[in-house]
Amino acid sequence: MNQQTFALVLGAVLSFLFEYIPGFNSWFSGLDATQKRLFMLILCVAVGGLVVMVSCYTPYAVIECSNDGVQALVEIVLLSIISNQGIHRIIKR
Repeated sequence: MNQQTFALVLGAVLSFLFEYIPGFNSWFSGLDATQKRLFMLILCVAVGGLVVMVSCYTPYAVIECSNDGVQALVEIVLLSIISNQGIHRIIKR
């Protein structure tokens, strides 16, 4: 799985998780629209940080631990945000 596919899948999974999984969706539906968007933004950035930690400190490298890796991380976070918000608009109940 390349970095772009990983980012797109990650954003889509987060949307499905908070829309359809019991427990997550009841809590998430109580937030207003701005809070939902901000929460998903923070979550996508946090997952990007997790990608860096996994890539730099375990043998499962998604990105390089270099300047090129930072550029890839920015791309991953942006693509996951785009995917997350796009999927959310489509599957919203």
